[in-house]
Amino acid sequence: MQGVACLTLKPESSKEKAQILGPASQAGFSNPPKASELREWAGRQGWTRKPDTGTGEQGPETWVDQAGRVRMKLKHGSTKPGIHPDSQIPHAEFRDQAGQRVDLNGNPVTRRSRGNHTLIVFDT
Repeated sequence: MQGVACLTLKPESSKEKAQILGPASQAGFSNPPKASELREWAGRQGWTRKPDTGTGEQGPETWVDQAGRVRMKLKHGSTKPGIHPDSQIPHAEFRDQAGQRVDLNGNPVTRRSRGNHTLIVFDT
């Protein structure tokens, strides 16, 4: 994974961290966020992990809200030929209550946009 190292940002200051993560930096996430931090945060939102999703299971690790709507997916990255470069690295995807794709700060994004591919580190 040679390309991942250049994407792993190590901000010099909390001001730089805030610029990279925006308001989400106030949630106490590492930069980039760790999967364990996002799981804990999702649990505090009242979301639950959809059964049989994640590593070794059917599809990406998927978190749903109380109404069963998909709110977060944790993806290890794909090696499929022709896949978008941002989809090749570990990343998270988020959706708002209406099902609209959003970035970590809640801003609307499109399926192939960089904001729909929040770089993460799988620590557990």
